[in-house]
Amino acid sequence: MGRISARGKRGQVLSVNVGSDDRNYQVRDLAEAVAAEVPGTDVSINTSAPVDSRSYKVDFGLYRSLAPMHQPRVTLQESIRELIDGMRRMNFSDSEFRTSDLIRLKVLQDHVDSGRLDQQLVWAKGDAKMLEDA
Repeated sequence: MGRISARGKRGQVLSVNVGSDDRNYQVRDLAEAVAAEVPGTDVSINTSAPVDSRSYKVDFGLYRSLAPMHQPRVTLQESIRELIDGMRRMNFSDSEFRTSDLIRLKVLQDHVDSGRLDQQLVWAKGDAKMLEDA
């Protein structure tokens, strides 16, 4: 699942969710799918965390209509196996990977702390312009 954006000649932007309706997963589904492929992996869900009532169900209808010949073909299980194989090929063994500065939430927090993003994760005016020009 992803998102692409295109800017037209007059500055209009079209953002499209890229993915497939039959591949909408919750974090629990992803964790359980990974655990099924990695022996010895236990999944634990923080049941004391506040309930997140937001819907993460994404509509991929526009992408399907714009790119009918370019729909996802790889299953979740195939993707997990490819990631596992790639990590094995690169001898990944960083047991401290959760402390990496490249983790998405840490990168976002750095942007917020530096003022590049606000608390709603909207780019600051100067930074948004910089991204448009890139």
